[in-house]
Amino acid sequence: MHAPWQRPMTVQQTFVILAATAGLALITAHSALGVNVDYDDPLGGWSYAYRGDQDAVGFFSALDGKWIHFQSDQWDGSAPGVFGDPSVDPASDSPGGVVALAESGVDYLRIQDAGLPSAYDDDPSTPGNENWNDPSNRKIYFAHDIQSDGNPGAGIANVLDDGLTLSFRARIASSGTLDDVYNEGATPTPTSAGPTGGKGYSVSTDARGMFGVEQSGSQTLGFSLALSDETPAGIGGGLIMNNSSDLVGTEDALPGTANLVALSDAELLDWNEFWITIEEASASHWKVDVYTNGSTTAETFLARKRNATEYSLSSLVMGLSSGTNFGEVDVDFYAYRLGVFGPNENADFDGDGDVDGADFLVWQRGFGLTGNATPSNGDANGDTNVDSLDLAIWERQFGVAPSGFQSLAAPVPEPASVVLLALAAPALWVVFRRRRVRRLHPRRRRLPIESTRVTHVGVLPRTVVFNGFATEKN
Repeated sequence: MHAPWQRPMTVQQTFVILAATAGLALITAHSALGVNVDYDDPLGGWSYAYRGDQDAVGFFSALDGKWIHFQSDQWDGSAPGVFGDPSVDPASDSPGGVVALAESGVDYLRIQDAGLPSAYDDDPSTPGNENWNDPSNRKIYFAHDIQSDGNPGAGIANVLDDGLTLSFRARIASSGTLDDVYNEGATPTPTSAGPTGGKGYSVSTDARGMFGVEQSGSQTLGFSLALSDETPAGIGGGLIMNNSSDLVGTEDALPGTANLVALSDAELLDWNEFWITIEEASASHWKVDVYTNGSTTAETFLARKRNATEYSLSSLVMGLSSGTNFGEVDVDFYAYRLGVFGPNENADFDGDGDVDGADFLVWQRGFGLTGNATPSNGDANGDTNVDSLDLAIWERQFGVAPSGFQSLAAPVPEPASVVLLALAAPALWVVFRRRRVRRLHPRRRRLPIESTRVTHVGVLPRTVVFNGFATEKN
C-alpha cells in the first residue's frame, strides 16, 4: 500500500495545489546578487549582501550606505596607512581604521583596531599624554538593520530563533596596509608595523565578534577568526563563536564548552568562506550548522544565547569592538537570508525559478529513486536520492518566487497545509466540478473551458487556465 505522498497525483489534486500557490503577489525583491565564491547563492538570492567594496563614513550611511556606526563605536573615518602626530594635533587621524581595497581581482574591506591610541603616551617622562582624541579607532562596530531590507518588523523579532542563514568570506589581515599597533595599557608603545603573523580576535563576554547578529535588542550571537595562540590552552585556532556554556566569551572557553571550526594559522591568513545556518534549539541555545570552503557537510554546534545587544533592532553586526584587544580582518562579503537554507540546496525541481506546488508534484513522482536521481526528479540536496530530506528542503523553500521575489501578500499557505490540501483534493474537486459543470453544461457535455476564476481563503484571486475539460480527465 502506498503512503499518501507516494500515490500519483490526479488532475484534480494538481489543480488544487496549483491554485493554492497562485496567490504569490505584492512581492518584494531579495538582493539577486551573485556574491558567493565556493557556493551558489541561495535560491532567490540573499536578503542583503555587503560586497566589501565601499567604505563610506556616514554615521547612518556607512560602507555601502546601509550600515550605521555610533553608540560605542570609535571609528574616526580614517583608513590604515595614514595617521597624524598627536603631539602636534591630537585630533589628527588615528592609527587603524577602515578602508576598501582590491587585490588579485578581489574587492574587500579591511578593518584594523590598532589598540588604544587614545591612551598612548610617546614619552612617559614628560607631563601629559601625547595621544589621539576619541574617536580614535579603538573600537569599530557597524550594524545593518535587517528590517531596512523590506522585511516586516513582526517577522524579524526573533530572527535567530526563527531561522537565519549567514555567509561571509574573510581572512585575518597580515600584510599590506597595516598601521603600528598601539597596545593598550597605562603607557602603551607601538610595536612593529602590524603583527607579523597577523592578529585575530576573540568573541567577547557579551558575544561580540568580527561578525554577528543581534536579535531585537535582546540577544547576540558572535563569530570571530582566532589564531591558535589567541584561545585558551587546548582549544586551537579557527572560527570561534559563543561557547555552549553560560560564559560565552572566548576567554572562558574550555575544551568541553568551546565551539570551534578548526583551521590552521596558515589557513586563517588566507580566505575562508563560511555558510552558517542558525535556529533555536532550546530556550537557552541556538543550533548552529557551519559549512566551510565549499563543503556541504556541516559541523553542528549548540551556542549559548547571550542576553546583550548594542542596538535595539534586529541587525547584522561587523567589526572589532573590544576595548581590551586589537586585531585586523579583511572582509570579501557578508550576506544573510531569512530562513534556514543549506548550501547548494534547490527545490525548484521544474526549473521555473520558484518553489511551489508544481515542484512538490515532481518530488512526489520521483520519491523513492536512489543512486541516480537529479534535480528534475526531486533531488534537492544533490545526494542522487529522492527522499524525505528533499521534501524538508522543499518545505523550507516553499514560497520563493521568480527572480528572488518572496510573497508579502495574505499568507501563502504553509507547505504542510499544501500537502494536506493535496490529500483532500478529491472531495474539494467534486464540489467544484458539480457546481461548474451543472451551471455551464446542464447536459454534461464535454465542452472546453478557457479559464476558470477561483477564489481561495488566504490567497489572492487569480485566473487559472486549463486546456482540458470541465469534467474529470483520467
